[in-house]
Amino acid sequence: MLGEYLDVLFEIPLAIVTSWDVEGANIATRQTSGGRAVVGALLAGAAGAIIGLAATKEAFSAVLAIATADGSTIGFLIRNIPPAAVVAELRRVDMISALYQAAIATPRQAWDHETCTLTELAKLGEHGWEAVAVWVASDGEPRVLLKRPRLVE
Repeated sequence: MLGEYLDVLFEIPLAIVTSWDVEGANIATRQTSGGRAVVGALLAGAAGAIIGLAATKEAFSAVLAIATADGSTIGFLIRNIPPAAVVAELRRVDMISALYQAAIATPRQAWDHETCTLTELAKLGEHGWEAVAVWVASDGEPRVLLKRPRLVE
């Protein structure tokens, strides 16, 4: 019902997350229904009781603790997902975030571009130009798009 009114309950920007930890057992607790065993015993005798007890439900629980830059710790109870699966998903977030941050921090290579005819290609290649595309111009002459790293002055 709450989802009808809210798209996002709250957000925690990755920039303010300083660390996270997941607590919980990776072993599920089995919940059996006594009612199932009783109904099974009434309908099919002892064999039905065994079948009723065998129909169990696994219940996982984990607690995710997120520490933020302002010193706050926010805890989330996560049900029906093993803690190891929560950790695996969070490590994917960390990995993607690290790749994103590295991409931002890495200076991009600047390129110079040039076009030439096929006869000029060899001479320009001696000066570090690489061919990246070829097309036929409107005059019927093949043209080549070239690139090379921009020289730092």
